[in-house]
Amino acid sequence: MIAYDPIIPLDGAHALETARFFRRARKMEPRDSGHPSAYYIAKGHRWGQVVKAITGDRLRDIVVMRAYAEVRAKFGPIKQSPTEDVVDLVG
Repeated sequence: MIAYDPIIPLDGAHALETARFFRRARKMEPRDSGHPSAYYIAKGHRWGQVVKAITGDRLRDIVVMRAYAEVRAKFGPIKQSPTEDVVDLVG
């Protein structure tokens, strides 16, 4: 699974480049999720939900997109710089 914000041009380009290295990459476009899109999942503490959805017997993309929707409903669109350091997301 490769999640990227479709309204950030560099994010989409990076996702396309990354997908080339995987035989069956599934791309997901959680709009307004910022860069990196994992920021939303980290902010909403949804890692467990996402890990279960992508490591089971099949990819449950609806669960992943629902996690993004839940966080967006709680916090609103994440506004950040496209160059924000990932270290800032964990701290």
